[in-house]
Amino acid sequence: LAIIARHLSAPLTDLIDEMLLKSDNLMAEALLRTSAEKYVNHPLNFNQTTKAFVAMLQELGIDLTIANVADGSGLSRYNLLSAEHVMSVLKVIASDPSYQFLINSYPVAGKSGTLKYKRYFNKPPLKHKVMAKTGSMLGVANLAGQFVASNGKTYLFVLIENGLSPQIKRMQKAPFSAVLLQGLMDIP
Repeated sequence: LAIIARHLSAPLTDLIDEMLLKSDNLMAEALLRTSAEKYVNHPLNFNQTTKAFVAMLQELGIDLTIANVADGSGLSRYNLLSAEHVMSVLKVIASDPSYQFLINSYPVAGKSGTLKYKRYFNKPPLKHKVMAKTGSMLGVANLAGQFVASNGKTYLFVLIENGLSPQIKRMQKAPFSAVLLQGLMDIP
C-alpha cells in the first residue's frame, strides 16, 4: 500500500480554540466524533457517538442519567441538560489542570470570539472579566463559564434562558445574562 496523500490537521488545542471562539458547530460535531471513537477505539455512528460521550462524562463523575445528549454542537432541541449538568462539567474543567486549556479557549468579553462584540459584555464592568461559551438559537440564550468579581475571586456560572421571543429580546434594554452578571460582579 502506497500513501497517495497525507493531511495533518492543526493541533487539537488550536481546533478547540477555533471551535469555542467562533462557535463552530460543525467542528464541535467532528471533535465529538473523533473523541468518542478514540474513547471506544472503533468507528461509531451518530447515536453511538453521543452514548460514548455520555459514558466519558460519567467516567469523570458527571451524572447524566436524567439528561439527554443528542449532538455535540448543542443545536438539537432534543438536548436536555440542566444548568446543574453544565455546572458539573465546568467544575471538572476548572478543577483539573489537564483541562485548563479549555478555560483559556473560552471567548473573553469585549476581547475575543462570540463575546467580543456582545452587547453589554464589550464594556465595563463585564469587559475582560467574563470568559464563557455562548449558545443560542431561536428562543434560547445560554452562557456558561466564569467571571472575575471585583473581589478578585473567580466564579463559575451557568445561565440557561428559554422561551425568549424575538419581541421580548427587542424590548430588553440589556440581555438578562449581562444584567445578572453585572449584579454579581460586586460579590464581597
